Amino acid sequence: MRRWLRGRWHAQGAGVVLAAMAVCLLAPDSGQAQGVLDRSPNVSGGWVGEPGAAHFNLLHRFWVVNSGDDDKLVNSPTMLVAAPLPGRTLVGARYASNSLVADGRFNEWEVFGRWGIMQSDTWPLDLAVTGGYNAAAGSLDAEVAGTFPVRSVRVLGAVRGFSDARGSDNAGWAASGGAVVRLRDHVALAGDLGASWIDGERSRTVWGAALQLRIPTTPHTVSLQATNSRTGTLQGASTRDRTTWGFEFTVPVTFARYSERFRSPREAVRPDSSANGVVEVTMSADLRFVPDTVEVQVGDTVVWTNTSQEVHTVTAHPERVRDPDQVTLPEGAAPFDSGNMFEGDVFRHVFTVPGTYAYVCVPHDLAGMVGVVVVREGG
Repeated sequence: MRRWLRGRWHAQGAGVVLAAMAVCLLAPDSGQAQGVLDRSPNVSGGWVGEPGAAHFNLLHRFWVVNSGDDDKLVNSPTMLVAAPLPGRTLVGARYASNSLVADGRFNEWEVFGRWGIMQSDTWPLDLAVTGGYNAAAGSLDAEVAGTFPVRSVRVLGAVRGFSDARGSDNAGWAASGGAVVRLRDHVALAGDLGASWIDGERSRTVWGAALQLRIPTTPHTVSLQATNSRTGTLQGASTRDRTTWGFEFTVPVTFARYSERFRSPREAVRPDSSANGVVEVTMSADLRFVPDTVEVQVGDTVVWTNTSQEVHTVTAHPERVRDPDQVTLPEGAAPFDSGNMFEGDVFRHVFTVPGTYAYVCVPHDLAGMVGVVVVREGG
């Protein structure tokens, strides 16, 4: 049965990856992507992705071996393609080469599904359950992972089970813990430590350490790693090898940037919807001001909040944008510019001159991230 499953998987693996990419077309909601700043090299922390996007992650690890008169660089990439479904569910597939999971099998495929719940006022942590099939080991695998935030530190933990650990025909399991320490908005340090057991006998310890970085004004993150695991699958992250070095690069592809089909309907806020002369606008992960048009009265304040992990700006200054024609200011109104706004940053502006103001997000104006404020005379 296991041999039949392996053969079928090699024939259908590419189709599974393509299907995972297409699934995101059914989930146009906006959301937040998780980058490497929220997890360690060998513990996912229960990542469930960003709705309305496809996710491509490249994990590349390498080591040096002595080959005759010269040293040889050997590498092992793990490529992930995944797409979220509604209800905080993620489906995807991983492919890795130079795998250690099963003797004599260098190509490793894993297909998986994951469901997670987020912390709330009554639930103190993020928790996710993953089920998958590893074609190289012929194993049904599972993981329960949790994340507990403590100020600037995220504490990670995971317990995994395998029906055929490393193709041995024996069941196995693994446990791992770690932490991510956020140093700045775009910089974090991460580490993890774990061990695995096969048929009751303990294997060697698996560890990982990383410098995690977010690339400003982009949705991409990168991790510079040292670890003694080789691939990024559930079994690969639980299997010890020599010390390897590498990086991981994350590429969320948000379809709402390229087509109105994947964006929620545009809306406007009228003057009577403002509270105490304040109107709030959010800056979303799908590169939109929400709402993108507001109407206020002279003396009212508009408050912009960046709710995404990308860097945004609120810029109504013709000299600071790529195309000055995108900015409109009433006669006598002074230009304004928030500068770079990171996740959670807030910018406020009081409008004292009536008229129409058109503004842009400088890093994302080509993606259509523009907004309008219409200021009416009071009365």
